[in-house]
Amino acid sequence: MSHPEAGAHGLPEDAPSRARDAWARSDWATLADELFALAAARGDSRLIAPILRVDLELLTEPQLVTRAAALRDLPPDAVRDAGLAFVSLITDGDAERVVAPVRSAVVGLEGHDDLLAAALASCAALILVDRARWVDAAWFVTAAERAIGEARDRHGEIDAVTAAWFRMMAPAVLIEWNTYDGAARLDSLAAALAGPRSRNLLRSHHGPALVAMGQVLAARGEFGAGAVSIARGIPLFAPRSHLQASAYARLAYVKYRQGDWVGARRAARQVRDGLRPSSAWTDSLLSAVETLEPATGGDLAAAATRIDEATRALAVQPSVQAETILLHARLALTIGARDWVGMNRLLDDAEEPGWRRVFTDHEWRALRGMALRNLGRTDRYRELVTAWGDEPGAADSAYYWAHVAMLEQIRGDAASALAAAHRSRGQVSDADDPLGRTWVRIVVGTIVSLYGDATEGMGSYEQARVELAAIGANGFVRLCTRIIEDVAGQLARASGDALTALTAQQRRVAELVAEGFTSAEIAEILYLSKKTIDFHVANILSRLKLRSRRELGRWMGRARDAQAEASSPRSATSSIDRTL
Repeated sequence: MSHPEAGAHGLPEDAPSRARDAWARSDWATLADELFALAAARGDSRLIAPILRVDLELLTEPQLVTRAAALRDLPPDAVRDAGLAFVSLITDGDAERVVAPVRSAVVGLEGHDDLLAAALASCAALILVDRARWVDAAWFVTAAERAIGEARDRHGEIDAVTAAWFRMMAPAVLIEWNTYDGAARLDSLAAALAGPRSRNLLRSHHGPALVAMGQVLAARGEFGAGAVSIARGIPLFAPRSHLQASAYARLAYVKYRQGDWVGARRAARQVRDGLRPSSAWTDSLLSAVETLEPATGGDLAAAATRIDEATRALAVQPSVQAETILLHARLALTIGARDWVGMNRLLDDAEEPGWRRVFTDHEWRALRGMALRNLGRTDRYRELVTAWGDEPGAADSAYYWAHVAMLEQIRGDAASALAAAHRSRGQVSDADDPLGRTWVRIVVGTIVSLYGDATEGMGSYEQARVELAAIGANGFVRLCTRIIEDVAGQLARASGDALTALTAQQRRVAELVAEGFTSAEIAEILYLSKKTIDFHVANILSRLKLRSRRELGRWMGRARDAQAEASSPRSATSSIDRTL
């Protein structure tokens, strides 16, 4: 397709026909060759400005990077300096070294070509955001805003000015969110996007803004809205461009948080396809995305290997986006391995503005509380939960009440622990991170099994396991199964009721199996499908470590006899291996 703002960028009036044809076809390589030849022949570096503008939009493979030597040979001026500054941004991972010349280039363009100054400043801000250089990035956003204002005063609200504003807003909203600076820019961007989105008039310059807005929405816990915004922006990028691959990486991460793991894996494949052949600029992003599936799926060995690979890539080219993804994978790995020392250390390393915003405040406290509790650091754990209760929204957080329940368990207050567990269960939402949501169900299952209705508690466990299996978190399914077996064993020993290992529905299915009914007959009796009954029978046999329906019938007979003879009260003390 042709460039959407061709008229705004323009070409020299006497540009060769090959250059004009290349512009019309969006053949940027040919256009760059023609413009560089023209600039060299005339000794005028300003003639490469159109290809510099294209590069600054990051819509396609940068042309100036492969022509750096030819760029340096052009006569010195503001456009040449801007081009060299852009090349350093793309190729040099040392932010300290590149910021000063880029600032100088922006200042040099101001007053001469304000739209080009705004484009360079916005591009620099977006790249520096990904390197967590918040102060430097904010300087460039301010510079871009100033240049756009000058261009607006000079030309009015033309398309090029509007496009420049949307490109500036992509890094602006990310800086605002990550520096805890309110939501004024986000609200302004959402309002500005509403019109073109509703009228289906979205163009290339809206893409980065939509992706950035989606990233912020997801960080606020609005995973569905975040995924929709990012997905809407992706088609606006050129195929196989870095921005498109970067957007797919963000979508993969948000889809994992949302619980759509099929969609997440599909987006991750797009990252792999879009970033080959890769470079130092993209290796860290690709390596980080590759960690998500094994880490969240429970393949701990593969996850550890891929995390090591991603860590090495990040040492070459730092990236907040890659670090964000990698933090999620590392946390999943430490939780799956029950490495609470490693988890606490990881949280310590990440405890700084700009990093913790990848989780909501309640998620962050839940993670820290999980580590402290399992490390046995009761005093610090008590302080965290107590202070958490004073935070806005704590009373509506399932995570908060789950930790209150566990703290009350430590104190030995069974009634308060049970009340908090029930309140936690009431706050669970389908919009929550699925791993966090199932963790809450496991906590509730433990507390309710030990202090309340054991059958109800086992039902909460089973709900967690079904949800984990549905999203493909096989490693966490195994962990959940071990917890269920531990609790069921304790309850059976303490109460003399071996049937506490089963949920209410599983118990009914087991009774009917013991009475000789087939799966088809049980399905008809219970108004369920035969497939569901077969699933229940398989779970029952696995949980009770039995091999056949015949063994289940004999086991049920023994269980009834033991239940009839049981007389000792159930203990409310858990010796479960710390996994909550």
